[in-house]
Amino acid sequence: MSSVNIRLALSTLCVNCLVTTISPAAAPQLGQLVPQGGQRGTEVEVSLRGARLGLDPKEVLWHETGIDVKSIERVDDNQTKVTLAVPDTLATGRYAMRLRTATGISNVMTFHVGDLPELQEVEPNSNPLAAQAIEFGSVVNGVVRNEDVDFFTFEAAAGEVIAVEVDGLRLGRTFFDPVITLLDDAGQQIAKCDDWPLMRQDACLTVVAPKDGKYTLELRESAYRGNDAATYRLHVGKFPRPLAVYPPGGRVGETIVLNWLGDAAGETTQEVTLPSEPTNEFNYSPFNDRGMAPSPHTLRVVDIPVCSEVEPNNKVKQATTGEAPGAFYGVLGEAGDIDYFRFAAKKGQVLHLRLHARRIGSPADAVLRIQNSDGRNLAGNDDDRGYPDSYIRFQAPDDGEYVAEVQDRLRRGDETFTYWLEARPDEAAVDLEFEEQQRYVAKLLDVPRGNRNGVMLRATRRNTGGELLIDWANLPPGVSVELHPLAGNYNRIPVMLSASDDAPLGQGLSTLSAHRTEDDAPVKANFTNRNWMVRGQNNVDMWNYIGSRAVIAVTEKAPYSIRIEDPKAPLVQRGTKNLKIVAERAEGFTGAILVRMLYNPPGVSANASLRIKENENEATIPVTANDKAQLGDWKILVRGQAESQGTWVTVTPFSTLKIAEPYVAMELPRPNVEQGNKLTFPIKIEQRTPFEGEAKVELIGLPSGVTTTPRSITKEMSEVVFDLEVAADARPGQHRGLFCRVTVIENGEPVVHSVGYGELRVDKPVEPHLTAQSSK
Repeated sequence: MSSVNIRLALSTLCVNCLVTTISPAAAPQLGQLVPQGGQRGTEVEVSLRGARLGLDPKEVLWHETGIDVKSIERVDDNQTKVTLAVPDTLATGRYAMRLRTATGISNVMTFHVGDLPELQEVEPNSNPLAAQAIEFGSVVNGVVRNEDVDFFTFEAAAGEVIAVEVDGLRLGRTFFDPVITLLDDAGQQIAKCDDWPLMRQDACLTVVAPKDGKYTLELRESAYRGNDAATYRLHVGKFPRPLAVYPPGGRVGETIVLNWLGDAAGETTQEVTLPSEPTNEFNYSPFNDRGMAPSPHTLRVVDIPVCSEVEPNNKVKQATTGEAPGAFYGVLGEAGDIDYFRFAAKKGQVLHLRLHARRIGSPADAVLRIQNSDGRNLAGNDDDRGYPDSYIRFQAPDDGEYVAEVQDRLRRGDETFTYWLEARPDEAAVDLEFEEQQRYVAKLLDVPRGNRNGVMLRATRRNTGGELLIDWANLPPGVSVELHPLAGNYNRIPVMLSASDDAPLGQGLSTLSAHRTEDDAPVKANFTNRNWMVRGQNNVDMWNYIGSRAVIAVTEKAPYSIRIEDPKAPLVQRGTKNLKIVAERAEGFTGAILVRMLYNPPGVSANASLRIKENENEATIPVTANDKAQLGDWKILVRGQAESQGTWVTVTPFSTLKIAEPYVAMELPRPNVEQGNKLTFPIKIEQRTPFEGEAKVELIGLPSGVTTTPRSITKEMSEVVFDLEVAADARPGQHRGLFCRVTVIENGEPVVHSVGYGELRVDKPVEPHLTAQSSK
């Protein structure tokens, strides 16, 4: 049994969140890496290809440490060549990267580190007779085009382990579902794999060679689709490839013994020392004298008691006893296997029970049930929010013992059907994420020197109320953040970042945390920023890259700045208001500036397509509040966007928009009148908020041919009367939707209301002969 103390690294699924552009021009787009990976202990020349990637490349930005960049060389405007040094001590798996150029920072792509020599697929190899000969113990970089099938041959000795794994979907380029089939020298199938849960849509297999000789591998897309983006990395060798490891986690700081399950060489164990801090995703790459597995297993590391199943535990009375809060783990070792765990709980105690199976690479579609000590079902769950793992929020009805039941939905099982169940108490926490400004595109955030940028932060609370303050740590030098407490009854908050005039160009990694304002108590904050990489049908997320920290970038000065002329009067419910936006332009910049609200307070809407016109310095944004608009003082930002050798995005400083109740309410009548007559139209007034001077009142919605003149009211009046002139050809009928527009002047600004509801029926005059007949 080998021993290794594995250093905790950032997970490949939970890493730095680079959401920036660094320079004045449009950001580069990283579309392809050629090759997409390299061998440990070698230097690899990689071509980075995509729009604007060759415009003065500056540096490669890694989300994880370990790979050194030896050189960067421009090839053309859309291509840069880099030489990477991959240490022989580096773990296998994916490493996220971006390229920073003179035009910004690119999107994320992943470079994949393997343990075997690299080679390229060579066409033609689309039938077994033309199979490409490869060394046993290599990685093939290739592509599957439409209806393409790739074949490879290699030599292996009897009794030797043949392990195969393919990276397809996990390269993050397109929806690619590879299938691999291993054939003997007679063309007979030895093993085949389409998907394996540890690899998502990708495949692997591990067998023992039955005899000396030649073996053939077939690789294709499951539905014979393919395109130029359906690239793959095919690992072929004798490396360890356990299909599962057990236990699937442990307690912080422990040294655990991991059992490799499903590897053709038989069961192997390895000691692993877990990190000292809890993590949902600790990456462990199995290795021994046969090499290292091409991709890691994900282990869970917790700070609560951990309990392993003890067989037999497939009946309620045989349930393994553990603690709650705590973690329980086991394996559904055969078809029909059911595992039971017993725990105690107090009446009213709340436990959040989350079962992990697919999330840790297990094939189990695990179902969770909670029973009392007599075996009566109290709660159950199959899939949580569409994902085939289970979750139950359980509140104990009485003091006593309870039993958790775990089984596969289809009653399947074998040694790889591992699972991990956590029972946690209510915990104060808030989940944070940047709101996307473009669907399926991670929010980009850069801060020009001497200027500002902003982002909307969305918060999902768990077991915590009241005001929260979000703290930002490790901001880049010269960058400051301004935000206000998150109200207890709201889930969004605008954030403004500012850079000083002399802030160093570059970027920095920032961590978000939270605390309650009422007692300064910390609240666990989980920040994530999803980078969509591959989407399936109906835009289902098939493969992504999740950031857990934010990179804030400092850029060159923008050619403009904008500000809101602070409102001196409120916006009232069912009212409208114009926000004046003022631009300050750098010398020589005359272009148009698109301006829009970064967000709208609840119940407020605003025009999102206004511009400060070319050569002008002002524009107004009309905003409207409905009758349910949330009252209070709202901190608002306006976002600006302009083109000047690229796209520049800034925001205004914060301004306060007060949303208030209407100053008056009005009750409109619903009279009728004949064409050609006059009508007195009295309106009752309910005074709510005192105002100074006179307010203008207009009757809106009158039909064609009916006219009146505006009136004035004061805060003392309880009625206003309109005199209506009804023309002889006024449009007849029942006219609904009349209301009053009331304009109060406060601090020199209009406070515009739309109040009341009324109707007016206009009748045609009764013909004289009909009147005479009716009088007889």
